[in-house]
Amino acid sequence: MVGIESIKDALKTVIKVGTTVEDALEDKKVNFFEAIAIAKNSIGLWGVVKDFPNIKAEFLDLDGDEKQELIEYFADELDLDNDQVEEIIEKCFDFIINATAFLAIFKVA
Repeated sequence: MVGIESIKDALKTVIKVGTTVEDALEDKKVNFFEAIAIAKNSIGLWGVVKDFPNIKAEFLDLDGDEKQELIEYFADELDLDNDQVEEIIEKCFDFIINATAFLAIFKVA
């Protein structure tokens, strides 16, 4: 078992960038300070890219408990102003995580 900490770190970074963008676009425009905040938080995405081998290893090794933990973690961390959009994103994430078991059937050894 590899764990899920790299996936959690990546999710936290992506969610942080997404919520920063959402906040900036609340008034349908991005001012200078909002652009700086987006750029600053986006720098963390480079760490996600660099950590991709670990993220991939964890993702391919997910068991049922880890999948459920990730789904709950994602739902807890994601907090958008638009609850309908948040629910859709959470359901999509749930689907993606649970689809891995199905897709593993087609994995060639």
